[in-house]
Amino acid sequence: MICESIITDRLHSHLHLRIEVANLCTMEDVVTRLSQKKMFSDAGKSPEISLHKPSSLFILIMAVGLDFHHHDQEQYKNLPSRLDRWRESRNKIAHTMTYTRPTHKTYDQAFDAFLALAKTCATDGKDLTAVVPTGTDWYDDAMRRQFRPLGFEASPPSMYCWCSP
Repeated sequence: MICESIITDRLHSHLHLRIEVANLCTMEDVVTRLSQKKMFSDAGKSPEISLHKPSSLFILIMAVGLDFHHHDQEQYKNLPSRLDRWRESRNKIAHTMTYTRPTHKTYDQAFDAFLALAKTCATDGKDLTAVVPTGTDWYDDAMRRQFRPLGFEASPPSMYCWCSP
């Protein structure tokens, strides 16, 4: 659960930086593009995503995956799909923990097997927490992409800095 909170916070930070700091897109762009995904278009729903209140990890992973770039860094390759696989595993662990079959009143899995899956999920979550960039990493990447078309290889250091309150 702690890994999920950290990852969700970092993905939310990424979305905030792309929209409000780097001006690389708007929230309307994100919602429009997510709405075109089959799961939303088939249901006739818009994704619930916000910069000012919590958003689900699933929606944040989808938003980051819209235009994620790994910049030839191995640790970032397929990061959105790796995060989503971990999210599914984490949900299975969290919800299986208390699930029993009503007719049998027994757990669906042997407890040892469940603990092994939970341990793997926790380890994977910890590893992904180390890989998901922090706010400053997202910011640096966003600034490089914003200024590269203007002829800068990197953002001018005197113009922008990331300061946490």
